[in-house]
Amino acid sequence: MKFVKQEQLKLGMRIAKSIYNDKGVLLYERGTALVPAALQMLQNGDLFGVYILDATEPVPPMTDEEIEFERVQTLQWAELKKALESIAEGGNFNQVEPLANKILDMYSHLKKRITFFQTLRGPSDQYFKHSVNVASLTCMVASRLNIHYKEIYPIVCAALVHDVGKLYVDPDILYKPDKLTESELKTVRDAEIRGYNLIRNNVGISATIRRYITQFYQISMEKRSGGMFDSSKYLLGTQILKTMDLFDLMTSMRIYKKEESIYRACCYLMDNSQIYPSKIVEALVDSIDVIPSGTCVELQSGEKGLVVIENNRDFRKPTILSFKDNRMYDLADSKIAEGYYIKDILANFDNRNKMDLETLERVQPVS
Repeated sequence: MKFVKQEQLKLGMRIAKSIYNDKGVLLYERGTALVPAALQMLQNGDLFGVYILDATEPVPPMTDEEIEFERVQTLQWAELKKALESIAEGGNFNQVEPLANKILDMYSHLKKRITFFQTLRGPSDQYFKHSVNVASLTCMVASRLNIHYKEIYPIVCAALVHDVGKLYVDPDILYKPDKLTESELKTVRDAEIRGYNLIRNNVGISATIRRYITQFYQISMEKRSGGMFDSSKYLLGTQILKTMDLFDLMTSMRIYKKEESIYRACCYLMDNSQIYPSKIVEALVDSIDVIPSGTCVELQSGEKGLVVIENNRDFRKPTILSFKDNRMYDLADSKIAEGYYIKDILANFDNRNKMDLETLERVQPVS
């Protein structure tokens, strides 16, 4: 499975992730091959691109619960878009409350890990989908940390509105595929501050929510100034919010940067525990499937393998089956771990060389 940009889509390519409209209606199911009408719709549509199956790759299995998760995400971002656009124009904050309660109902009592999916994004929905994901992840992690149900609610509300300032940015700047100029960066930052002030100065919003938003922006300012912020100075809810914000940004498709795998993102957070507290990252790893059994991986050596047994104590050290010698390796064994370290998850373990027309044209016939 690979992400293909909108302009690079071609007839016959098979869709790896279902596509829904903002009403939650299924438009194109996984495994559907692109016919002329579908290709034209996607190329003229509002997505950065779609996930495509490789030529011989089977459609990955999904449970009914996972399919519903994808569909509900689509409905939720559309609901949030309507609420935030109203708030940005001076509307009442309580418009986000029904969505916050839905997220609490869905994720605050989960006892098992979920398969976390990144929904397809485009210019008109990128930041709404981001905020819904951050709110959902924040709710799951806060629950794992045994934060009381009523105390999770304001953190979820803060997550839903933390990016409201993006609504004040010119779309040509916000979705520019190239690096922003200093002037454009200032425009974005001014808009973010405007959104922050919109929440901070609204006395109709609870003091707790406003405090989370204030601290979130304080951390953002510290990072932009090049400083190493001390997470212990901030509320636990703020620490969760900031960690989930980065996790979603790292793993989501963006027009200007390739996304990281969930595994690589969790490794990064775990390796920077002075900024992103270990207990929060551990709660995240306990909430989602990071590297479940059946996952194909690439080792630091370049070898490939299959996760056979997960390691619930350290997700980076499962037991794997090496494709090279068909042997099992327990990466939790310190002697074995010296030579076997997981580099990343493999989206596809087809070992055939990929050839394109340009490459073939460069090959000289043997005389």
